[in-house]
Amino acid sequence: MFCSILAILLNIFYLSPQSGNGNIVVEISGIKHLKGDLYIALYNSSSSYLILDSACQKIQVPVTDDTVAIVFSNVENGEYAIAVFHDENGNAEMDRHLYGIPKEGYGFSNNAKGKFGPPKFNDAKFTFSGSYTARIKIINNIFGNGKHKKK
Repeated sequence: MFCSILAILLNIFYLSPQSGNGNIVVEISGIKHLKGDLYIALYNSSSSYLILDSACQKIQVPVTDDTVAIVFSNVENGEYAIAVFHDENGNAEMDRHLYGIPKEGYGFSNNAKGKFGPPKFNDAKFTFSGSYTARIKIINNIFGNGKHKKK
């Protein structure tokens, strides 16, 4: 009897697939210029939020279309936020105008928007439990890339 119970417990805890891990699909639209790379970062806390090197997962992909889809794999259940920026010129930085206004496209989970800066973690966060699709529309600043067009 003891051996049967032990075998069942071992099967439940060690032989069954890991529960609580799944995929987050990120669908990004509204990409204005088909050049450069997208940097997509997944954050699991407000203390690491928007610090690219502190992201729990990050992906860099070349821009080849005005919509891009990526997958964060093997994500544990919990609360997360996603930040995206479009590095058009390949310098691996979010370029900004005077006063910190972004020159390049960006976006956040929940399509959260900040006031006088990026949105807070709580505005962009979502609860993940096995599978999730985040649809993020890139915000392209009204000032564009800093170059003025003649009419």
